[in-house]
Amino acid sequence: MGGFHLGGVSKDEIEKIILSFRKLGVRYVGPCHCSGNTARDLFKKEYGKNFVDIGVGRIITHCFESLDAMYYKDNIRFLLIYPGPVDTAMLKTDKPLPCTWKPKKAAKYIVRKVLKGSTKIKFPLFWVILMIIVKLLPNKSDNLIL
Repeated sequence: MGGFHLGGVSKDEIEKIILSFRKLGVRYVGPCHCSGNTARDLFKKEYGKNFVDIGVGRIITHCFESLDAMYYKDNIRFLLIYPGPVDTAMLKTDKPLPCTWKPKKAAKYIVRKVLKGSTKIKFPLFWVILMIIVKLLPNKSDNLIL
């Protein structure tokens, strides 16, 4: 589950990515809004009842850790991709943001980490630290920042 940032990727490329997910044995998938509507639609078509419709919001780490523990005996694992600075329409600002990645670079990074067996994927240190700070803020404060 996470933002796959496939907004600028062609339908053919997305279909290849979905095929790769299947070959890796991914049984459930939940792409966030920043995956792009085309990607979400194609994943939903391919995964059917195993498509998890998740919305915009913070990472709910404890939920995924609980799911991972619950399905461990069934050999089902959950991949957690923390928010990252991918250059998409969602991040367009008047001034360029520091440390942003192009969508293809982010996708390659995620695939490389998955193939190495990572279950938690974090982007560059700057953004990891920023997300930790946001997570520590009281709920009302983070709405002002985000």
